[in-house]
Amino acid sequence: MPYFFWSGINLNGESISGKLFARSIQDLDRYLFNQEIALLNAKEYKIHFILAFSLSNIDENKFIEHISILLNAGIHLHKALEIVSKTIKNKYYKIIINDIKRYVYEGEKLSYALEVHKNHFNILTRSIIYSGEISSNLNLAFNQLVKHNKIMNEFKKKLKSTLLIPIITLILFIIIFFGLLILIIPRFEAFFNSIDKNALSKSTKLILKLSKLIRSKKVLYISTGLLTILIILKNINIEMIKIYKYKILLNIPVISNFLFLIYTARFLQKLDLLLTSGLHITKSIEVIIESTQNLTLRDEIKKILNKMNSGHNLSLSISQSQIFNSEELFALIKVGESSGNLIFSINQASEIYQNKVYNNINKFIFLVQPLILIILGLLISGLIISIYVPLINLSSAIH
Repeated sequence: MPYFFWSGINLNGESISGKLFARSIQDLDRYLFNQEIALLNAKEYKIHFILAFSLSNIDENKFIEHISILLNAGIHLHKALEIVSKTIKNKYYKIIINDIKRYVYEGEKLSYALEVHKNHFNILTRSIIYSGEISSNLNLAFNQLVKHNKIMNEFKKKLKSTLLIPIITLILFIIIFFGLLILIIPRFEAFFNSIDKNALSKSTKLILKLSKLIRSKKVLYISTGLLTILIILKNINIEMIKIYKYKILLNIPVISNFLFLIYTARFLQKLDLLLTSGLHITKSIEVIIESTQNLTLRDEIKKILNKMNSGHNLSLSISQSQIFNSEELFALIKVGESSGNLIFSINQASEIYQNKVYNNINKFIFLVQPLILIILGLLISGLIISIYVPLINLSSAIH
């Protein structure tokens, strides 16, 4: 939706200006007129980076949860949107919700209003709400979205908490490592330079060279160059780089197995949500494809959809996939297809694979964290030994 800088005059003859989202200049004029302001000038302005960031980080889950509570309490959608718009603190988000409210007041469907603001509401949310409107059960659609969002948030929290301790440990090691190289080793540098180089071990020589390199201007140039390259790669949307990155991860044995489980669990969660809302299975998979950012995974799901469009059922299409080709998953879906209760089978499969992911995360915590501590301990010990052993040897030789 366009963003306008405008100037006008109120009933007291005072000049007023401001910034506002509006569908068009005519819409902006009508809105200001209702505020007893006559529009004099308006100019469309491209959204500033900070503003774009604010809009792209809208708390969509909170909006869905609030609307769900109000609808379940028997409040009409119009009134629910009005209440939510008043409780929102983010002024940019408030503008978007107010615009959605205006669409609904004018007789448009909520799904249409969300489609207008599709940059701020994902395809999954829009599809579920559209399905709820078709089936005249919008309450159920919002309840399903709330449940799905809670599951996804719990999963993300679990994953973040798993990685937290290894990351903190690694950061502490880096601080200690660079602290020794920058602060401690230079104090011994003159001493090491005064003795025979052949008396020093290879590890000691390597550490001295590293210390000298880190304290030189070369490191500043190298780190600046690497940081620049990383920023460029991060901001440039090069599909080949993304595909190559995912392919590397999927070819690492232990990591690939864990990623396959995560991808399968997420795929089943989305499919369960969409099928339960009443969407057809092929339409559900199309929505999943649109909502998937991982290009490798998206291509794999497209292959499943193409096989289903060719006449294959879901179980056979999944069994031929490189990512989802689990015998257990094939059997669960096959049973659902045979019994005519595919939605129940997908729901059960979703729970099973979600538990598998949690179990693997717990194993990762149990095995990897002690291993990281041992490895980092050995590295720090090796660093200290490389410095102090020559000192001890020299002291023994003097005595």
